[in-house]
Amino acid sequence: MNRSQFLKLFEFLSLVAFGLAYWLYDLRIATATLMVFSTLFVMVAGMLHEKLTHLQWGTWGVIIILGTFTLLSQNDNIIKWKPTILNVALAIAFGVSHWIGEKTLLERMLHTHFIAPAYKLRKISQICVVYFLGIAILNLLVAYSFDTSVWVKFKLIGLFVFNGIFVSGCVYYLREEMKIYLEKQGHK
Repeated sequence: MNRSQFLKLFEFLSLVAFGLAYWLYDLRIATATLMVFSTLFVMVAGMLHEKLTHLQWGTWGVIIILGTFTLLSQNDNIIKWKPTILNVALAIAFGVSHWIGEKTLLERMLHTHFIAPAYKLRKISQICVVYFLGIAILNLLVAYSFDTSVWVKFKLIGLFVFNGIFVSGCVYYLREEMKIYLEKQGHK
């Protein structure tokens, strides 16, 4: 396992720790656990000289800020805003990139991995904006319409499933470009 894979596993384990802490204790303990694991993730990345993405830094910042307010105010609803804030930020970043610069954020993210027509990547980028806003709204609907245990299941399982389906749809849309890319990489 290389450093990058180790960090991905560590990042995933912070979600597992959050879930376990919630089911063993409560949302406040889970929030504190998430804060600790997220901070450890940032520290380990630094010790391994791995550069974090803007999203990883932003996620850590939102976790620390909302987590601190959640714990100080004893208001569990504050931490429930994390997925909404991050998804709205992503929607804004993807949306604004259509008007700033020559390439969208998605085009800049993927240009080193494989080549796809700009119109396809721009279409996916537009769909990302709608998707991220939809997930942001859905998170608040679940957070305020159901009890905390349903929201935690939505956050840990539902968002994973929704994101998996969304990414699969994007990959399917780019299936021809993916096929060419995989052939160049020696995969059949």
